[in-house]
Amino acid sequence: MEALKNSLRESHEIVHAIRNERVDAFVVGDGQAEQVVVLQGAEHPYRVLVESINDGAATLDADGTVLYANRRFADILNVPPDHFVGTPLQNHFSTAGREKLEQLIRKALTDSSDGEITLDVPGERQRLIRFSFNPVRNSLNQNICVVATELTELMEASEALRSNEESLRQLSARLLQLQDEERRRIARDLHDTTGQKLAIQSILLARLDKTAKGLDEESRKLLTECKTLNGQLVEEVRTVSYLLHPPLLDELGLASAVEWYAEGFARRTGIATDVKISPQFLRLPPDIEVTFFRIVQESLTNVHRYSGSSKAYVRLKATEDQVAVEIGDYGKGIEPEKLNAKDGPSLPLELAFRG
Repeated sequence: MEALKNSLRESHEIVHAIRNERVDAFVVGDGQAEQVVVLQGAEHPYRVLVESINDGAATLDADGTVLYANRRFADILNVPPDHFVGTPLQNHFSTAGREKLEQLIRKALTDSSDGEITLDVPGERQRLIRFSFNPVRNSLNQNICVVATELTELMEASEALRSNEESLRQLSARLLQLQDEERRRIARDLHDTTGQKLAIQSILLARLDKTAKGLDEESRKLLTECKTLNGQLVEEVRTVSYLLHPPLLDELGLASAVEWYAEGFARRTGIATDVKISPQFLRLPPDIEVTFFRIVQESLTNVHRYSGSSKAYVRLKATEDQVAVEIGDYGKGIEPEKLNAKDGPSLPLELAFRG
């Protein structure tokens, strides 16, 4: 008698739930097989919205069987809609995807879960789908809601962007390499050709000066000016040649080249330049050293042109996995509105290279 009362009570609760449109489907079994029956009359107003969204939406039971799914969900999994409801969701995935899906479903019985699964469709591109699972609150059968979002186009766009960024990086690196090779060539020509000719001219002027006793005063004055100008040209050509590509950069590395450059910069501009180098600062790959040196070179040039500062500093820092170069000054700075702008510059300049 008690069992009959319980059975009648359960039947009453089921009928009450159907009448109040709280049941979309139920499972019918004969002891050997089970079938999911969708209630044709249980069309909730929200279904109009669910069917119109671009994401897949479905309701699962605790085992992962599809109780309800909108057309988009079936399209995402490339399954005919009329063959989708009533089947285990796991059946529509490869082994790797099925294992991950089952983990998400188990977790969703008690808490929200989400993850991305790659679908391998024969003859088509791989597709990336993000699944979000949430337990249905107040559900007697531990039903689960799942939303499927197609990420394939976003993934492809992201990969294309990374590819473009990598191509741009390689192009930029190649341009810097070509620029440095051209600087080396010009520096070598200045040193080997122009510098040698000026050296020969210095020798000739010195020989001429020994015979200047027979020249009049005006001629001796012109000879003296020529010797002075020649000496200045020799010094300037040597400086330009070294600035284009310092030999120290190849021979002793970035630290020595920066110290040499800062010393010459202070002498040429009158801007006292303090250089501090970390004891851990070692040799870097040649292209990295060249890049950092050009940054220091250009930054100090900007200090001279725009800052109005009488002092500047350069810091070369090194840790186990990072090298940083910092350049700063004590000048007039940047207007506050430009400094606070999102796309505005900031001082001091600091760049880092991670090994």
